[in-house]
Amino acid sequence: MTITPVPHVASRATREQPIGYGLTATLLTIVFAGLMPIFILTTIPYPTDRAIVGDVVIALIIVAFSGTRLAFVIGRGLPTLFAFSFWLFVYVFLAVPAFAQVLASKSPGTTPNINLGYNTESLVIILLGLIAFEVGAFFVSRRPTATTPENKSKSRGARSGPREFSRTRITLLAVGGFTVWVYFVARIGPATFFTSRETMATMRTVVFPDPTLSTIIAASASIPLLVCVHAMARYRRAEVAAGAKKRSYSLMMPMAAFAVMFAINIFSSSRYLFGTMAFSLLVLVGAFATRARIRWTMTLLTGVLLFGFPLFSIFRREATQTNSQLGAGAFVNSGDYDSFAQINNAVNYVSVEGIVWGKQLLGPLVFWVPRSIWPDKPIDTGVFIAQFRGYSFENLSSPFWAEAYLSGGWVGLVIIFVLLGYFLKRADRSTQFNLATAGVSGVAVAILSFYMLILLRGSLLQATSMLAVMVFSIWFVSKRGPVHAGGPKGASGLVRGREFSRT
Repeated sequence: MTITPVPHVASRATREQPIGYGLTATLLTIVFAGLMPIFILTTIPYPTDRAIVGDVVIALIIVAFSGTRLAFVIGRGLPTLFAFSFWLFVYVFLAVPAFAQVLASKSPGTTPNINLGYNTESLVIILLGLIAFEVGAFFVSRRPTATTPENKSKSRGARSGPREFSRTRITLLAVGGFTVWVYFVARIGPATFFTSRETMATMRTVVFPDPTLSTIIAASASIPLLVCVHAMARYRRAEVAAGAKKRSYSLMMPMAAFAVMFAINIFSSSRYLFGTMAFSLLVLVGAFATRARIRWTMTLLTGVLLFGFPLFSIFRREATQTNSQLGAGAFVNSGDYDSFAQINNAVNYVSVEGIVWGKQLLGPLVFWVPRSIWPDKPIDTGVFIAQFRGYSFENLSSPFWAEAYLSGGWVGLVIIFVLLGYFLKRADRSTQFNLATAGVSGVAVAILSFYMLILLRGSLLQATSMLAVMVFSIWFVSKRGPVHAGGPKGASGLVRGREFSRT
């Protein structure tokens, strides 16, 4: 049965005039680039007399630059979620902590004894990466924008149709996801999911000794079902828009949502993974459907991560220490903000051992190869740096800047960040429609955009297996649609078997 496609309707987020854009961006710029540095400077609980003026100036430039860019992304009120995630990470987890750590001439306890002499070079690496990112995004901005499905169809020509949801594929993925979920929960034990991250990690190590296999199974027990929740919801919306009397997945969708929230919960899951799930569901329920909602949601998320992120670690261990310092001191003390210190350690490694010329970037590409077959397979870059520095604690980050500089030096850093800016800008161009009613692209954007925080924080190898499961699941629930005369019919996100346009 084929239902007549519904004409495309632009989202409210793209229809509305940018009233308040300048005012919102200006106010947020004052807060992010002006008041926040003053807050850090006046409340940091450490003497600042050892701070190097040149380093403080560069760090302040990075805070102002990233804070201004984040403010304008929010102020525009458009669903450019990849840009938002990038500048959110830079500002909250890199710029502000770097400014505080440079002022205090200290680093978090998880990365002790960093060489302060490498701070200047580390700050320049951060700034150069941001400039290269903007250059890559600029190349995309120079190209004409495909603002309607019709324009997109013309740009694709008659080569292929847009990707469409396949009801059969969605159902198959859901059945497979439920199967792995039952297996994983049974092996780990249901009660373990409501203990702590430490207990969960210990149990997973006992049940699945191989780290890569453990991560893949854990990801396969939750991510496919999360993708199915999004795909089912969008399929049902397309049925409503097409006037179909019968609704699909009335029972399977709430079951999948329950399974996802059971497997990815605030107690035993990492904060980044829980945030990825929660953020994607915000997209699904319409938190980014209008300019006003986009601005409020982005602003609130920034505030929560900026001031409350360390609080979410209270479920890390059974015997929780609740005296974690908040405010300016947290940016110096907490291991959550070790990105700048790890860039410093990467610079330290290159100055002593030299550039690794892509060896660490090879690890994410071959993550699926068991270490028993390839004993010399690259390890997580965070662990790699920790071993070089002689740290006893090795569960450290390796921000994208450290990965790029380690693998390619200054030239590699510029090339990698130009490419990153280019591809993220292109990805954001697909979100000029309403994310709440988009099709396959809406699923990809909703889930992958916030996962960018994990990828940017690193290590890449640690995050790749989860990413692979995400990408495969999104690809699996969709299929290339038929090619119609004059280009593909309708917008991306048509539903296979019952063709609906994105509304």
